[in-house]
Amino acid sequence: MVRLRTLGALDLRDAEGQECRSLLAQPKRVALVVYLALASPRGPHRRDALLALFWPELDSDHARNALSQSMHFLRRALGAETLVSHNGSELSLGAGSFWCDAIAFEEAIASGRTSEALELYRGDLLEGFHVGNAPEFERWLDTERSRLADMYVRAAQATAEKRELAGDNEAALALWRRLAGRDPYSPNLAIRYMRALAASGDRVGALQHARVHETLLREELNSEPDEGVTRLARQLQNAAHSYERAPAVPAAPSSVVAKTDLAPSIITGPAGKVRYRRYASSVVVGLVLLFVAVGSAVAFRVGPQNNNRAPIRSLAVLPFTDLTGDSSQQSFAEGMHEALITELARYPELSVISRTSVLRYRSTTKSMSEIARELKVDGVVEGAILRDGGRIRMSAQLIHGPTDREVWAERYVRDLRDILVLQAELAAAIAREVHVAANPVVVRSSRDRSGPADAPPRELYLRELYQRGRYAELSRSLNGIETAKEAYRRAIAEDSAFALGWAGLAGVYGFMADYGYAPMPPALDSARWMAQRAVALDSTLPDTRTALGVALGDAHDFAGAEREFRSAIQLGPSNARAHYWYSVLLVALGRGDEALRESERALELDPFSPRGGLAMKRYATFLLTGEYPHRKLPVTERRPILKLDPGEPWARAREAFELAEVGRCSEARSELVRARRDAPGDNFRMLPFVASVDWWCGQRDSARATLRRMKKLPHAGDNGYRMAIVHTLMGEKDSAFVWLEQQRWTMAELSGLSADWWMQPLRSDPRYAALLQRLRIRAGS
Repeated sequence: MVRLRTLGALDLRDAEGQECRSLLAQPKRVALVVYLALASPRGPHRRDALLALFWPELDSDHARNALSQSMHFLRRALGAETLVSHNGSELSLGAGSFWCDAIAFEEAIASGRTSEALELYRGDLLEGFHVGNAPEFERWLDTERSRLADMYVRAAQATAEKRELAGDNEAALALWRRLAGRDPYSPNLAIRYMRALAASGDRVGALQHARVHETLLREELNSEPDEGVTRLARQLQNAAHSYERAPAVPAAPSSVVAKTDLAPSIITGPAGKVRYRRYASSVVVGLVLLFVAVGSAVAFRVGPQNNNRAPIRSLAVLPFTDLTGDSSQQSFAEGMHEALITELARYPELSVISRTSVLRYRSTTKSMSEIARELKVDGVVEGAILRDGGRIRMSAQLIHGPTDREVWAERYVRDLRDILVLQAELAAAIAREVHVAANPVVVRSSRDRSGPADAPPRELYLRELYQRGRYAELSRSLNGIETAKEAYRRAIAEDSAFALGWAGLAGVYGFMADYGYAPMPPALDSARWMAQRAVALDSTLPDTRTALGVALGDAHDFAGAEREFRSAIQLGPSNARAHYWYSVLLVALGRGDEALRESERALELDPFSPRGGLAMKRYATFLLTGEYPHRKLPVTERRPILKLDPGEPWARAREAFELAEVGRCSEARSELVRARRDAPGDNFRMLPFVASVDWWCGQRDSARATLRRMKKLPHAGDNGYRMAIVHTLMGEKDSAFVWLEQQRWTMAELSGLSADWWMQPLRSDPRYAALLQRLRIRAGS
């Protein structure tokens, strides 16, 4: 039986349970399947109605041909029995051969199986999904989406109220969390969610949600917060202050502490420091302050204080040491590490190095002062973590980099359900020590709360999957992109409402289009609706905003892209990815001063990432000076990316080009062979390098043969920019402009058109300026 999931993550699997990836990459055909499954009245639908719905821009003959091709493709992908033709005039899905979650949801609601219905509803119907040139289908989809969403909200609210009456606060909290996440602007839902958080003992979480609600209303709706939300927040704040003024609880006897505190010690000394991340078995007895209301040990300070130290304005958080000794638990430590960096990155006055650049210090023996000098930071944070059943034990310390002196150290023992709150508290403690603002730009999103006991570890695992994908895609090789896509898909399979997973997938599909791994139009369409889905799930995360900014930039909505990048940077001032992509847009638009600032900021935050801002810094320098200073360097010093990631195929291919340019053809061909291993086949992005190396090395016939092969490949017009590069190298400007006019431009390619060295021979031609104006990336458009 074919299974179609449309509520939340779109998923389509054939009768053997295999994902129909080729079909999922074609939005209009997916839309046809969804419409045949859900449109009322259920049953056969007239072909002429389907033609008008999905191909209104075509004449009748071409529309019928498009429908026939779609039917053939669907039968091949899903099975011949899945699509049934009735007398040649109607179509339907085969009875008994198709299961759809939206239909099952409606049936469960109608029969009173509310719990089953709520489990099926993992998100709105095809949320973020878009089909071009089908306005009637879009209107139908909006109506159907609203109808099903209303059914879900009514059922969820009624169930949450029943759970509260029954005293099941945990189940009620989970439902109110989902409802508040769906509509973060609703004051009624904000109040219900805050009350549920407070009832579960998470008064801090309730106050944080009030601040998120207030921020969203003021920044996105230009509206003041509801008085009911404000009043409830004041009540909770007053209750918290009353608790803080209560007499301190005496410390527990050491005999009690010895049984509970297994946190690793932090050993310091003037002759040298043996830090806990370099060993995995040190256990000491520490003094733990017990707080009755929290029910678990809370952090306490150890180590010397140095009030005369120089201010700390930049930080590197080293990978945490996992003392569990179980490799299967590594993802937990990875997730905690990434989460702390994310929390600290919210502070506008603090510069926090990207996780990509600190991973190289996972097993280093370098001193803290060496690490600080290499990363150009004032402070270094290191930590160790031990997961013990339902408890988490953690140690952390802050080192002043230039002096290698310990500034601050703390140990924590918490229940797993309190981990997400611990992350924010740890970040706030570090921020206080370095004397930055007491509050981050935006506190946690409505999704990021303490919930059931297994929710925090699961959240950390999802974030670790996301970081695994981010790291894999840095290589930009086909294997790396596929590995990244699989990591993001696994995260979404675990939780279809995981916004970062959707943001990661959006980036992967954008890469696939930009690097010639997939046809450009469907890949970019998929990237856009995945990014929209990510922001719809959580608009307070810098990475979701960045993903949408890239997608909008690729769609030439430059104002929208800039708005998203600015929002991402406001939400995460130390988010290197947001600064990098903003610099790409600014280069494309020719705004050299701003582009240079953003690219330099990206390099500061992520100095060792292969995908840093180096290329954009060079582009921005050209926009400001008209020169390419790096081309005065020896060829092998122009591509420092290769020193960071030898498997990066595109930097290697470009080095091959530049070696051939100066006559070092043997080396050029060797580099090109290595590059093509990671970008196999007739890859549109790689073939220009092949043709260029042949051209520079005197094999002109071979170069022209490669160019002819490029022109015969599918979707050649979508890659006109690369065709134009080769024609420009050959001195054929007229042909270059012909292909430039056919290109479907992504934002990254627009930055190359704007400032890449390859385009330099064309810039004196009036057609170049006219092209920039037509693309609306220069004044006069």
